[in-house]
Amino acid sequence: MTLFDEPDPAGDDHPSDPPSRRRSTTGWWVALGALVIAIGLGASVMFAQHLPEPVRGWLLPAQGWVAQTLDLPGDWGPVPEPSAAVATLADQMSLTDSGREVFYRTEPELVGDDILTLCERGHGGEPDPSPSPSQGGEAEGGAVTLGCYRPSTDRMYLFEPGDERLTGFTVTFAAHELLHAVYGRMSPDQQREVDALVAAEAARIPEGDPVLAQIEASVGADESRRGNELFAYLGSQVELEGGFTPELESLYAETFADRSALVAVHAASIAVLDGVRADVEAAWSRVAEAETAAGQARAQWNADQSWYDQALTRYSSDLAQFEATPEAERGSYVVTFTTFAGERRQTSWEEYLRFRADELDGLAADLAAREPAIIEQEVQAAELRAQTEALTADANALFAAAFPGSS
Repeated sequence: MTLFDEPDPAGDDHPSDPPSRRRSTTGWWVALGALVIAIGLGASVMFAQHLPEPVRGWLLPAQGWVAQTLDLPGDWGPVPEPSAAVATLADQMSLTDSGREVFYRTEPELVGDDILTLCERGHGGEPDPSPSPSQGGEAEGGAVTLGCYRPSTDRMYLFEPGDERLTGFTVTFAAHELLHAVYGRMSPDQQREVDALVAAEAARIPEGDPVLAQIEASVGADESRRGNELFAYLGSQVELEGGFTPELESLYAETFADRSALVAVHAASIAVLDGVRADVEAAWSRVAEAETAAGQARAQWNADQSWYDQALTRYSSDLAQFEATPEAERGSYVVTFTTFAGERRQTSWEEYLRFRADELDGLAADLAAREPAIIEQEVQAAELRAQTEALTADANALFAAAFPGSS
């Protein structure tokens, strides 16, 4: 599944596909900043992003690049005044003045489930002349949209989850989309230089790192997207040991005042879902242990109660036979028996019945004393199950809030 769409030469507006997010054996990992997500139930989630068309070049002193201005009305005149929410988002992304200007000029709009309509291909009711093959859900579970950057209008739409625990996700994919807008403002020559820089750094990412699969899913069969996708992914969610090359770090520093803090937001966001998933799994493990222990205790008690009932029946039969025997004959009988403790004994019939009655009374008292604790075990196990079901419902609601339209 691709993440961001490369606009065609005619300037058609193509929203991008999201970075992919899939579940591995070590937990959930998420590629943010993109806006289309494919969710497989209990299996995988893919985020998609947008590949903007070049709109305006910019100056990078470290590279000696010269800004190139294209005809983009949005980059002329005063910078639009951001809403309080957008300004807060800019703070959370640690944006520089330059980064804020680009971000504010895209007039980011934080929306709810409307994101599905705002970011669909051919927004406005008209079919996209060249729809992305990933749109419509090639991955398991279909497609989910988290936001988009539209190059033709220089507008950005971002999904705002209803759960504040997911705030970090908005920060990360907003940063990702912003980097697409930044990339789109470069001249073709600048883009080629950036492509070389990010390709060299991507080669350093350890094999098996989830971001590599996310990048490949975003690029898809269109290699022209790779530089743009690498630029957005690396800048918003990757920090390699020793950092990137000074040239690339300087480039990102034009947009982010503290990229390490931004990447930390990404890691913390993933940890939120990983933690919720781990908490639910651990809770169900405790439920299984508690219910197994309570079940075993109850099964043993039931077995002991059954044995007691059988012993009492035998005793009652022996007592009835003893009472039906003439008193003069009772003393002539000797009984050999085994105590409940396994001791072999021989005694008179009358003494045997007296001893057996005491044993049965002791067993009845033991059963009565043990049952309250077993009932408490069962109650606690039931309460733990109810708590875990509530925890699971909350987790499901959290994931549903993270991925609009996934249910």
